[in-house]
Amino acid sequence: MTDQEKSAAGPSSQAGITVSLEWAKKLKESGYPQDVPEEFGDEQSRWWCQYDDDEPTLLWLQSDGFNDNDTHGEDEECKVLYKSPFAEEILRRLPWKIQNDGNAFFLRVEPYNDSLDVLSWRVVYPNLHSFTNIDKSLANAAAAMWCYLKENDLISPKP
Repeated sequence: MTDQEKSAAGPSSQAGITVSLEWAKKLKESGYPQDVPEEFGDEQSRWWCQYDDDEPTLLWLQSDGFNDNDTHGEDEECKVLYKSPFAEEILRRLPWKIQNDGNAFFLRVEPYNDSLDVLSWRVVYPNLHSFTNIDKSLANAAAAMWCYLKENDLISPKP
């Protein structure tokens, strides 16, 4: 199964509002900033964390630490693994226009319905290479585009 097929299978993060664990890993590996943009604030960030040998858990970062719904004791420490950004955060980091070989390519985010009439999202720069990503999660679709642009040296991280 290709990454696109896996991605189209649906979001694996809670309610799909942030990227899945798989895309959080890929974002970090490709150099996606692991900070929280000022306009979002600490209370608006989610992180994939791990307690001991448990599976990674998606948690909110709050002013007094991670909100883990009291499933772990106070003396258990959460190891932060990956930032799990919202779609809007990733889209703000994507360039709205890419200049390549004297041509301008503009970012387009659009709903997409497949033959089964399942609503998905497509994040694309029309006519720039042949890459497009379709995903049920807008956050995952945006993450795929960010990773593609980084891998092809078409962007550098915004502060």
